[in-house]
Amino acid sequence: DIFSPDVYADQQVMAWILDTISIHERHTANPAVTGKPPELAGTAASEDAVARGLFSILRLAMAHYQLGGSSQEIMIQGAGVAGADLARLLHAGGRPVVGLSDVHGGLVNRKGLDIPALLAHRERHGSLKDATGDFERMTGKEFIAQPCDVLVPCAVANTLHSNNAELVEAKLIVEGAHGPTSVRADRILEGRGIPVVPDILANAGGVTVSYFEWVQDRSGLFWPQKEIEERMEHIMVDAFAAVADMARRWEVSNRIAAYMLGVNRVAEITQMRGIYA
Repeated sequence: DIFSPDVYADQQVMAWILDTISIHERHTANPAVTGKPPELAGTAASEDAVARGLFSILRLAMAHYQLGGSSQEIMIQGAGVAGADLARLLHAGGRPVVGLSDVHGGLVNRKGLDIPALLAHRERHGSLKDATGDFERMTGKEFIAQPCDVLVPCAVANTLHSNNAELVEAKLIVEGAHGPTSVRADRILEGRGIPVVPDILANAGGVTVSYFEWVQDRSGLFWPQKEIEERMEHIMVDAFAAVADMARRWEVSNRIAAYMLGVNRVAEITQMRGIYA
């Protein structure tokens, strides 16, 4: 079992976990914990790994569903670590973010939000509640109902549920959080013809870089950030292509295709191993 960071478990928490395990193991157990500070055998590129993976999948999904072009509209629900980092990467890459929300509601500007200013405000004050600027402020429910090319839910589980899935006007959903779409909402969106790129694929950048940290800790050789980002990009591109191909061949949703792909890989390996597997 390898510990990895999540909500409320930052680098400091992972350092405490490493220290606790190491005391019991009577040696420094670096490979047992990921998401550690760089000074404690952590890896480069870990802090924004989820967002970088999301950025890659978002680009691939928009091309796959032919949603590119200069008029693309991307909205991010949730301004926490994943949502804020994704907004920052999109803005820096010249892709305007037209909507950003947090627990206090959403901000929308069809020409693109001033992401650096909004994130600076959130860092100073802890939320977007009293942010000022050129945007329309709305409730969370109104935000989800806004028409856009891509809606990226990056907040908490079950953000999209049976009571609001009918309101969604996005052409594509790319899940940044863990389980942001409920089972019933998933069925509603599929019935309405709105494709969903599931969390197991879209936000896998975090666990991918955690895997890289484990590999580096076991070998005692650490890679530069550029190499880590290139390795992650390669994995995310291959994973998206495999899921898209499975969905096409079996005419199923991306979520079912991802599960089919994963289960099939385990089944094939189990058969190879023999009776003790």
